[in-house]
Amino acid sequence: MSAAGLFLFALWIGLSSVSVAGECKPAAPPEAVRLAKVLDGDTISLGDGRHVRLIGVNTPELSHYGHPKEPGADQATRFVRQFLADPSIRIGIGKDPQDHYKRTLAHVYRADGGSLEEALLDAGLAQQIVFPPNLDLAECLYHAEQQARAAGRGLWRGGRFGPTAVTGLKEEA
Repeated sequence: MSAAGLFLFALWIGLSSVSVAGECKPAAPPEAVRLAKVLDGDTISLGDGRHVRLIGVNTPELSHYGHPKEPGADQATRFVRQFLADPSIRIGIGKDPQDHYKRTLAHVYRADGGSLEEALLDAGLAQQIVFPPNLDLAECLYHAEQQARAAGRGLWRGGRFGPTAVTGLKEEA
């Protein structure tokens, strides 16, 4: 099997183990929107022009601003594209609705209710980050990351990330 075929098989296995409608449910009914483009593992663009930064997760960065691509960045981006294959998605905007880059801070869900943040963490393709006041799903996301760590999935296979970050600062990623 080619390296590309092996990667696609591994990605399919990872997606098939992700809960369709896991534990991380929105507190309020999410807004129906249309996905325009996946920018990277934790940022998407909507059909109405908004850029959405996922609440509660940080994925490895793609190459930009002269910085090299981080290990796992391509895998996280591909995972998001696959997870959000249907462009009809829903977003739950955070209590703090915007970051300093003017991106909308939101939780993202597929039409079937599957949480993108939970799926990324469960697959080991993201690290949980916590920035008050956007704490609605923090406990659920914590558990998803802990399951990936315990199973040694994705980025946790080699111990790349350290302890879960908790801070009172605005989202920087």
